[in-house]
Amino acid sequence: MTADEIRAAITSDPAILALMPDTVAIAAALSAGRTRLVERLITERRILSTLGVVDGAAFLSALEAFAAATLPEQHPLALYHAGIARAVGWLKTDDGIDIGDATSQAMLDALAAAGVVTVESAAIVKALARVPAPLSELDVRRAVFADDGSPLV
Repeated sequence: MTADEIRAAITSDPAILALMPDTVAIAAALSAGRTRLVERLITERRILSTLGVVDGAAFLSALEAFAAATLPEQHPLALYHAGIARAVGWLKTDDGIDIGDATSQAMLDALAAAGVVTVESAAIVKALARVPAPLSELDVRRAVFADDGSPLV
């Protein structure tokens, strides 16, 4: 978050604004639930481990069936079918697929929206690439206090 975004988040929430001037508490409050995507290569093994044997196998079978299918031109994923099929094949390799990549995340959303996989399973797999992204106390302090120590909020 930029300094302006931090100040806006503080001033838009009375509970956080009430924490002023405690920048440690403000950083903790603003950090709650913040995540970011990171590179995370996954294979079929990770999907089975994450979703469990039954749900993981169902998820993989659904992907494989979609990849092997011949889609009608009007199917919402017809344009992306070849690329998705290729990516599904990468799950079988030792390198796998980077589930932290924005395209991979969007691909899972599209597959869930089309009913190929469940929304729940897609969300669980996508979450494998999410890590906490807390704000530092120093960033909050720099956003709420001027160099001379006067408050900016």
